[in-house]
Amino acid sequence: RDDEVDNTHPLGITLYEIRTRSVAITKIKVNNIIKEDINALISDTFHLSDSFTASLTDIVHQKTNGNIFCILQFLQSLCDGGLLQWSSVSNSWEVKNSSIEAEFSPHDKVRILARRILHLPEKTQYALKLMSCVGASCLESTLMLFLDENIAINVKKERDDQYR
Repeated sequence: RDDEVDNTHPLGITLYEIRTRSVAITKIKVNNIIKEDINALISDTFHLSDSFTASLTDIVHQKTNGNIFCILQFLQSLCDGGLLQWSSVSNSWEVKNSSIEAEFSPHDKVRILARRILHLPEKTQYALKLMSCVGASCLESTLMLFLDENIAINVKKERDDQYR
C-alpha cells in the first residue's frame, strides 16, 4: 500500500536495496474491492446465498470501504463478538445485522484492532506497551528485551514501586 510505506519504512529501504542490485521487482497494486466481490467473498466463505449475505455485505462495505485487510479483520471481530456465529441448532451461520450496525461506527478500525490486541497474551500486550514508548520502530534486539520475561517483570516491578 503506497500510502503507508515510504522510503524510510523498513520495507521501502529493503526494496530500494534490492533495486540497486538490478533485481527485477514486480509491483502488484491491490485496490479496494467492490461490494459485489465482498458479497461473493462472504457468501463463499460462510456457504450462504448471495441474497442472504446482501445486508451483511452492505454493512461490511460501509465499515471497511472495500479494504480487504479491514474486511477480514471486521469479519473476524464479528465472529469473536458473537455477532456472526455458527448455530448447531439451525446448522447454519447466524448474522445479527442490527447488532452489528449498532456495535460498530464507521471509524472503528482502531477499536477492532484494540480488541484484537486485548486477546493477545498478557506478556505480548506488555511488550507492545513498552514498544509504544520507543516510537514507530525499534531494533529487533530492543524488541527481544521487551519480550524477555525477566526484564519485563523487573521493569513492571520498578514502575509499581515508583508509584507506592
